[in-house]
Amino acid sequence: MKDSRPMRQVLLVLAAVVVAAITPAAAQEELHEKIEGYFAQIRPHGLYGNERAAQALIALAPSLHTARPEFVTALSDTHMVVRWTAARVLGLIGPEAKDAVPALAQALPTSEWYAQVMVAWALSRMGPAAAEATPALVKVLQTSRDVWVKREAAMALGAIGPQAREALPVLTSVFGLQHAVGMMTIPLILTNAWQVWRFRAEAQSPRLAFMPLFLVGGAIGIGGRAAPGDA
Repeated sequence: MKDSRPMRQVLLVLAAVVVAAITPAAAQEELHEKIEGYFAQIRPHGLYGNERAAQALIALAPSLHTARPEFVTALSDTHMVVRWTAARVLGLIGPEAKDAVPALAQALPTSEWYAQVMVAWALSRMGPAAAEATPALVKVLQTSRDVWVKREAAMALGAIGPQAREALPVLTSVFGLQHAVGMMTIPLILTNAWQVWRFRAEAQSPRLAFMPLFLVGGAIGIGGRAAPGDA
């Protein structure tokens, strides 16, 4: 009688492969239904009464690492709280949700001010990855009458950094030269400071002996550019 154990092992391996392939798909479908279900709970209400569903969606953000299509699509929803919540989740995901930048840029000028603030905030969380949204941010900065919208748009442009340099004249006209330069440079200073801290163990390397003078020179240069605004 032939030993059936090898065949049994092969069948067990095949079954494991099938289960491994099916499980992620089932989990993704379950997550999709959960997200759409929460959005459906928001829509019957106005500005209030949907906080629980919105917070449930926001609570999903730490476990998400990409711009899920449900949230990208929700940015064009007719319900303002749906758009606000989608932007909030995408912003919490951060640069990993950079695929949502075009949709965020499109939603920015078409939203009510309350949603506009959150869309601009979400773009600021993307950092340089949101460079594509610069024209939309500049347009909102020029046309919006709401101070909070202007503030978040300016912060988003600052977070984008040098890639948003075309916005500097508009920032200057709205906030003055000193504040405009600060908005464009402070995020860069913070980012560089983080990198210095992150790689602090390398500080003793002779190859980095130039760094202290380099950083001091950069700070003097930024201060020199900002100084004319004081006059």
